[in-house]
Amino acid sequence: MIATPSETEGTDFVEWASSLGDGVFVLIEVYADESGTHDPTGRQPGSEAAIVAGFAATMDDWKPFCIDWQRILTGYRAPYFHFRQWRDAEVVARTNRKPSKDFDRNPYRDWSLEKLKAFAVELAKVAGSGNKLIVKNPVDTKTIYESKLKGNNTGIDDPYKWCVKGFFRHYSSIVGTERAPWKRMPVKFIFDDPPPKEKQWRGAIVDAYEDYRGEHPRTTFAFGNKLDPQMLPLQAADMLAYRTRFIAGKWIGEETSGAWKELDIPLFKPLFAYMERHKAEVIREYLSGGYRYDPRRRPK
Repeated sequence: MIATPSETEGTDFVEWASSLGDGVFVLIEVYADESGTHDPTGRQPGSEAAIVAGFAATMDDWKPFCIDWQRILTGYRAPYFHFRQWRDAEVVARTNRKPSKDFDRNPYRDWSLEKLKAFAVELAKVAGSGNKLIVKNPVDTKTIYESKLKGNNTGIDDPYKWCVKGFFRHYSSIVGTERAPWKRMPVKFIFDDPPPKEKQWRGAIVDAYEDYRGEHPRTTFAFGNKLDPQMLPLQAADMLAYRTRFIAGKWIGEETSGAWKELDIPLFKPLFAYMERHKAEVIREYLSGGYRYDPRRRPK
């Protein structure tokens, strides 16, 4: 049986995450994950839109998050949250589809549909709570690839690096408008460690960070494993990235199915708050094409 989470567990997390490695105390942590990065051409299902997304928060906010997240895991007797495995179990429970060959290792394999949904919604409420910022940058991978096939000069050699560079730019931009005092604080970026087969994605992250660090030296970077108990915020980033990529893929295909307001509203609460404060800017961005790639618009 998993032990009940305590204040000590939250303290352990803060102690682990609090140093840049050079004696500088970290005040901001950004946990990020990706989704849809398994095919840079965007032709494979689920790769039409690549996304890197995550949450930024102060150390004071991450401590209660970890306690609340672990409390839910413990209550459901779940070792961790992983959206892909959750989704596999949800489809099997909802449609009676034949399980995949590795389904016997899925921690949610015996759960009912009702339990699966309640579990995800409770976690979403914790993920979107507190004083967090959502940092994200999707890229319309499929459109970029198809534009190149037509001979258009997209100005984008590597869509994945462009995606991650946009993520770092978005962090600086949203901090500037929403959390101005954070601009002077040391920050640590933690990305979920990609599997070995995704060398292009891993390289894109490293290269984009090195470019960013050249202009922002009070930052550091690390890879982490979202299944590690010390990396609970990466599980929230996994939920955010998966759900954002799913929605973006629907928009690219001009579909409207798949809405799940019980999960999306609490999960994207920080984003909705930002949109409410900046209605004009949001409408302007939407009217100019939003996140979707337009070959006539050169990337910044």
